[in-house]
Amino acid sequence: ENVDDPIPISSTPASATATSGDFWNTSTGIEHEPDVTTVFIGIVWSEPIQKLLKDKKTSNYKVWTKVANLMEGRGYAIPGDKAWSKGYQKYRNLLRTYKKYIDETKKTGSSPTDPPRYFDLLHPHLSKRPDFNPSFTLSSLPNLSSLPSTPHTPNTPQGLSPLPGSSQDPRFHFSDVSTTPPPNLQTSSTPINPSRHSFVKKILKPVF
Repeated sequence: ENVDDPIPISSTPASATATSGDFWNTSTGIEHEPDVTTVFIGIVWSEPIQKLLKDKKTSNYKVWTKVANLMEGRGYAIPGDKAWSKGYQKYRNLLRTYKKYIDETKKTGSSPTDPPRYFDLLHPHLSKRPDFNPSFTLSSLPNLSSLPSTPHTPNTPQGLSPLPGSSQDPRFHFSDVSTTPPPNLQTSSTPINPSRHSFVKKILKPVF
């Protein structure tokens, strides 16, 4: 589906549609804005326009009239009558094409085709919107399972790493020294094995 095909409106003549399509594909000769649609995307996702779009008190007419005026100020006046309406159509077409690709990707588990035109420009903005399938955004991140995980250390104060060699250091696995003291640290009150004691007495018994 071509992003330049307008959303069907019965009052839109076919000739106007063709002229509009040619307009959006017009080359600008600018490296980072190679065509009129790229300029349009940059204007629509600028901070001032995004604030207007998020303001429920601002009508579509006012928003897209502002966009049309900014386009004209850049030297790319939207042709024909109701320039604001054609800009709004273009915006909706871009959203529709982007969402269609995302939905197809979700169904198949992989990209069925190459991304649509302008996808790289739209994705950084639309991927943040929950209505455009946030799960796709997560799947596009690097594989987190390849990164080393850090074991949970509840006794370690937050923001501090366990000391090397401590029982909380994930590289070492020691038993709890508070319950089983090492043999060389046993106190004199610890009873000695009777059989061993008898053996020692037998060796030290004087011979007459």
